[in-house]
Amino acid sequence: MAGSRNLTEKQRNMLNYIVSVQKVSGYPPSIKEIASHFGFRSLTSVVDHLNALERKGLITRSGGARTITISRDRVEPDGMAGESAVVIVPVVGRVAAGEPITALENVEQYLAVDKKFARYGNTFILTVSGDSMIDAHIENGDMVLVRPQAVAENNDIIVAIIGNEATVKRFIMRKDHIELKPENKDMDSIKVSLDDQSFRIAGKVIGIFRKYN
Repeated sequence: MAGSRNLTEKQRNMLNYIVSVQKVSGYPPSIKEIASHFGFRSLTSVVDHLNALERKGLITRSGGARTITISRDRVEPDGMAGESAVVIVPVVGRVAAGEPITALENVEQYLAVDKKFARYGNTFILTVSGDSMIDAHIENGDMVLVRPQAVAENNDIIVAIIGNEATVKRFIMRKDHIELKPENKDMDSIKVSLDDQSFRIAGKVIGIFRKYN
């Protein structure tokens, strides 16, 4: 793995711990949790090691309590290959019409996900904005794991693209239109004409990562 030969033992152990926690819980450990795990009395010591890992290109951080992401070339931690490995999944930001949703310019970051959840290949993560799916236990700020596919069955929860916008809704095929149904009793469905060229299905939601502050 890139950069792994230059790691100290403590840095290697910390990186493996971060990846392991991400694999089990779906989100990285906080700085306080790292300090507790390794017995550091000062959070500054943790930050120093994280800074070193970031300089070596193995993680990135963007501020906040749980914003450590694993570099895309750090696919699995040492001694955890095989069935227990994690894979790197892109987190998509913007969506542009006419190009793949996971095109490089659309990707904001990469997260490590247990391989058993992303076993289909080419999966991606989309951050949910708004409360339209709260009755399906998908809340504002949650991340959904998506399997790319261009078709859907009735009642599938999908990522639909309409123009340059992505929306997470329940798919229902009607006789003369497609209904994109929110899971929020206070919101109305989106009706899409069968010949609407701006509409496409980007994929089916196969997992949810709960937001943590």
